[in-house]
Amino acid sequence: MRRMFGRIAERYEIANSFMSLFQDGGWRREGIRKLSVQPADLILDAGAGTGDITREIIRQYPTAKVVAVDLTSEMLQLAKARSDSSQVSWVIADALALPFKQGVFDGVISGFLFRNLPDITTGIKEQARVLKPGKRLAAVDTTPPRDNILKPFIEFYIRFIVPVIGRAVSGQDLPYDYLSESTRKHVSAEKLADLMCENGLEQVSFVRRTFGAAAIHTGKKPDVG
Repeated sequence: MRRMFGRIAERYEIANSFMSLFQDGGWRREGIRKLSVQPADLILDAGAGTGDITREIIRQYPTAKVVAVDLTSEMLQLAKARSDSSQVSWVIADALALPFKQGVFDGVISGFLFRNLPDITTGIKEQARVLKPGKRLAAVDTTPPRDNILKPFIEFYIRFIVPVIGRAVSGQDLPYDYLSESTRKHVSAEKLADLMCENGLEQVSFVRRTFGAAAIHTGKKPDVG
């Protein structure tokens, strides 16, 4: 998977914008706002990719410090090249084994990460572990459509249109077939919320966006005592 994402790194952001009908930026901005962080907080961007969430955090909070983590070196190299902020640290690391002490971050956010993890439970536990007590986690991701009148149309778009757009924009076949498949096989928004509740977070909630094609989840690490 690391090699696959490395192949599409250069065109990853523009492909995501086209495939989401240019809604992905709004999803990320909303996810950041839901962290309720303070201007000088330390924030973890888990699965940072090419750095679009990291750049938006710095835009919203110019004095914040961000640690951007991704497993794919090609992605992080591009992310670093696209950011001129001295407030960001770029770290190649696995989201299932974050190289940080317990309780060090004032906020943790991920964008389109959980659907790509082989073990979502461990991913949630790791993010909760490095989060300070009383602080918030946010996760932005695509989600399988609900059973309603729009489901056949959304499934058609995910199964057939998304790979076509991805290939047209990136010139790659396999990665965008995979991304379509990973969205359809991802856990439901309700199931992800349950997993967050079961693995170290409270006050868990989510909102659906863009006719249910995406969901933004938030949760809080319990206060000590």
